[in-house]
Amino acid sequence: MSGLYEKAEFALRAKDSTAFWAALAGVDAQRTAPLLAKLLLEDWHEEHEDIVFELGLIGENCATPAIAQAAQKNFE
Repeated sequence: MSGLYEKAEFALRAKDSTAFWAALAGVDAQRTAPLLAKLLLEDWHEEHEDIVFELGLIGENCATPAIAQAAQKNFE
């Protein structure tokens, strides 16, 4: 399972959202929250609402600051 997590991290650094979501599909949801929170604040994609939804389903407290920051950010 950790191999998929590393693939998700690599995809995030490569700004490849398709590969990111594919890698996350096999990772435990609780482990994905920090990566999703990081991706949420990036402006190179258009999946912010989807990420907030996923973070809400996961319910991990570590995502709260990122969600609050994203709510104030102007994504273009």
